Amino acid sequence: MRALGTSENAAAERVSHTETVHDVNLVSSRTSPSIMRIPQPILNASAEQTGRYEVSALDALARDGNHFYAVNAQPAERANIGNDAADPTEGAIRVQPEAPAAAPGDASAQDRDYEDSDDDDEGDDGEPDGLHFQAWLQQGISFSAVDPADRYNGVVGMNDRDADWMGNQLWLGLVKRADSSETGFDIGGEFATIYGTDAQYLQMQDGLEESWDQTAAFYQVALLRFYTDVAIGDWTLRAGKFDVMVGYEPIEATKNFFYSHSYSFIYGTPFTLLGAMATRQINDNVAVNAGLHRGTNQFDDTDGWDRMDYLGGITFSSDVADSWLDCQFIAEEKGVGDDSLWYSLVGHTLLTSDLELVLEHTFRKSSLADAEGYGVGQWLMRRFNDKWATGIRAEWYRDDDGSIVRGVRNGNVAQGPFVGDFYAVTWAVNYSPRPYLNLRPELRYDWYDEDASGGPRPFDAGNQDDQLMGSLDCILTY
Repeated sequence: MRALGTSENAAAERVSHTETVHDVNLVSSRTSPSIMRIPQPILNASAEQTGRYEVSALDALARDGNHFYAVNAQPAERANIGNDAADPTEGAIRVQPEAPAAAPGDASAQDRDYEDSDDDDEGDDGEPDGLHFQAWLQQGISFSAVDPADRYNGVVGMNDRDADWMGNQLWLGLVKRADSSETGFDIGGEFATIYGTDAQYLQMQDGLEESWDQTAAFYQVALLRFYTDVAIGDWTLRAGKFDVMVGYEPIEATKNFFYSHSYSFIYGTPFTLLGAMATRQINDNVAVNAGLHRGTNQFDDTDGWDRMDYLGGITFSSDVADSWLDCQFIAEEKGVGDDSLWYSLVGHTLLTSDLELVLEHTFRKSSLADAEGYGVGQWLMRRFNDKWATGIRAEWYRDDDGSIVRGVRNGNVAQGPFVGDFYAVTWAVNYSPRPYLNLRPELRYDWYDEDASGGPRPFDAGNQDDQLMGSLDCILTY
């Protein structure tokens, strides 16, 4: 999820002259609207991404409103930062606030030379100041060691096809961040759509894309975001269609370290909703959000129960924002007696300037379907230099009633019910030979522990309870 606008300026003053930051996009990931939220993952950026700016790895963040500052590497130029009598941004470089973060040298960083200017009405790319165009193409291929007869990788998503080249995301978007730091008021918003094999996972289940009669088996369109932000002081009001706050992983390929997704992302959290939300930055360390919506993944009201549902959350961050804890929930009723609850608890810390750790817990429950799922995940990512990084993800997810985890597309034999525990360990490398190109090979092993023997199996077209899978994708960013 995106960071919302704010007038908070104190964070920049907390950075001492001995601290350095990495020059990266600091827009937060899927889960939190807090301005203090670290992006996912912070290691997915490099000095090469920044073009002319050479700065060291992330040790601390300097922030002024919705702008972020990278402290120069020269001590003499950083001497006044943190001095109460001095301008906290003196000797710092203003970083373009919206360039999606991803793996080292990832395509998400724009291969452009941004000017440090507050007076220009237009940026160097000719776009109006604050309005940014986003575009990337993600495509990849996966191979299952069990060679499934149905050509599906069981319950793994979104790279769910075996030995098929997949065009996952052709992303097109426009975004302007609402920043009230200078005038106390600003308006922003975002429009984003994708075409590709990921779209079928991300479409509304009631209305919008669901009513477009898209018949293609794999390649479809999803209209992901269209919302308006109004920033007033420490408040930001958002209305429209936007991402659900629950969970850690974002939708954007450019903001994920791994090609494949966790069980908690595919099954443990919804994706988008239509509604309104208010966010308040209480102080440098605490932000809260609350709002109303009409149901997750729901645009029209065809369930016969026209009512508003609720969402909310709170985020705590350390003084330098290298550690944070985020809690989000969604409550909804999609029909008479069908009460659902989703929540997540996500913690992040930088163990060193190049080593990032994330822990996530998710929970979901639906009363009518008698569905309950929950799990724990861990991400550990290490950046070696401007081009190379590696990471490991380990997770456990339980489908308590066998009504949650199942193949999404038609033809996938893995339809359950799978009552039991799913485990997965994924190891990946991120290699970025150019600022606009990122390659992500990965190796993933999944296994399933069923509660009672003799039930269906989730891999190899229903014949295996485990699977070894190798994958490779590339992201080319405009």
